[in-house]
Amino acid sequence: MDYVSIILPFIGGLGMFIYGMQIMAQGLENAAGSKMKSLLEVLTKNKFFGVLHICRYNSSGILWRYIFISKY
Repeated sequence: MDYVSIILPFIGGLGMFIYGMQIMAQGLENAAGSKMKSLLEVLTKNKFFGVLHICRYNSSGILWRYIFISKY
């Protein structure tokens, strides 16, 4: 098996993925602008509430809410 034929497309695809993520992040930053930044500053002013918001809006936040909040 030729490892070069596996590694080169993998590295190329990973590079394209990272480049696309940068372009998407810049577009989102331009679209949201200062509103998003000020909202995040308000939500994460207190570290405890910042962690809660991260858990809430994270894709695994449902699991966190199920485990910790449903017990109380």
